[in-house]
Amino acid sequence: MITKLHDVFGTLTKALEILFVAEGVKPCARQGFYSTELERIKEFCKDNNLHITTSDYKIVLDSKTNKGAYSNKGERADLSDPREGMLFTYISRSKDKAEKAKKYENLHDHISLGLTLGYPQCCCEFFKKHEPEESKKNNDYIIPILNNSEGFSFPKEANICGRYFDYTLLNHFPCSFNCKESVSLAKKYLNIIMKYDEDLAFQILDVLGSAIVYHEFAGVFLLHDYHVENNNLKFRSMMETKKCRLSEDLNEFKNIEIIDKNAIKIDGQKVGDPNFGFMIFS
Repeated sequence: MITKLHDVFGTLTKALEILFVAEGVKPCARQGFYSTELERIKEFCKDNNLHITTSDYKIVLDSKTNKGAYSNKGERADLSDPREGMLFTYISRSKDKAEKAKKYENLHDHISLGLTLGYPQCCCEFFKKHEPEESKKNNDYIIPILNNSEGFSFPKEANICGRYFDYTLLNHFPCSFNCKESVSLAKKYLNIIMKYDEDLAFQILDVLGSAIVYHEFAGVFLLHDYHVENNNLKFRSMMETKKCRLSEDLNEFKNIEIIDKNAIKIDGQKVGDPNFGFMIFS
């Protein structure tokens, strides 16, 4: 089932969200697709009694984003715009919910849209508060979420940084990495994955149980198979979104000294600024 969904929807993240909708644990999904993908997606929805509606505009992804790569950043454009762009689709077992999600997005009603998609109220309000600022930046909310979270160690189920590598249990931005409602949702979704593919469920948990070095401009670095002792973290492997000086240093030393959630040291050199974050998910 999950393999078929992956073939139809293109990524693991999208496939799993549609699975959660089909299983009735998520009221509605909102995902972007190119026009060339829509025919097979609409056919799947028809065959599986899912309702789908599409946006009356398209999203042209940031020019720095490779097609197929995960991105939060895009520009709304008319359907007549000659640039290639993605249409938002709203998919639900309920035609009313799919249409409401589309309507609320058109109205820029972030809270009503989030609730229709099944997100916690606290996270919808958090998104609305930070959207004006984040929409001008990377639009991934990592730093506001981290700043709103106590400490730097969090449940692995809340690791939304994994979405950059197509691994996540959450399709929304939690208000904090300690958000109990978000973690509860993630565990509910995990149980659905377990029902169909236990190996995949454990693989997702394994990836999400990593340390994250994040910088708004340098990229996202997932440090896997790590060990922490006396504020020193050693790791064996790394996944990265960008090649840069920071990634080179991490790859070379595979050892960091933890200062706090906004700063670390690599080979004795401090790394940290307002755009930097460090997290451990376990």
